[in-house]
Amino acid sequence: MTFEALATLLVGGVVGFLAGVARLRYERAWSFKNDHYRSILVKLDEIRSYAGDAEIASLPAGSALTDKSPAEIRYLIASNVNWLAHHHSIASLFISAEATHIIDEYVKKAKQQEFDWVEHAQMGGYDDTFLSDGFRIHKTIVQGTINNLTPLARKDLRLSLLSRLRWSNN
Repeated sequence: MTFEALATLLVGGVVGFLAGVARLRYERAWSFKNDHYRSILVKLDEIRSYAGDAEIASLPAGSALTDKSPAEIRYLIASNVNWLAHHHSIASLFISAEATHIIDEYVKKAKQQEFDWVEHAQMGGYDDTFLSDGFRIHKTIVQGTINNLTPLARKDLRLSLLSRLRWSNN
């Protein structure tokens, strides 16, 4: 074996090794991004489900497939909203800026949401009946967030995957 052949073999091996390491790192980054999007969408789906159950259960003749009280559901929604707010910094490392903005907007709306009572202006006070509209409105807000975030996540993950596949074919 000549020196040129040995040098070519050595350079090819080093380049192949570096390409493999880069591909592995990229796949891990894509996996982290996928995991963060999945975690966020799972939390949003839980919130939507809880809000839907509470909306039905809090109607006078309503019956939902849940054994939780509206107070427990409010707590579960609040804990999921807080999870989204607290994991914002970590998720923003992996998800797109647009997705981060959508989540920020949802958290801001969710923290301003009234669940408990409705104020009647003509009565000047609070009605004593629990209002299902608060949960209905929240379900609408979270559904809008899911509808805005899902295609964005799909696009972000697809672009990452396509660029990885394109890179690996070169």
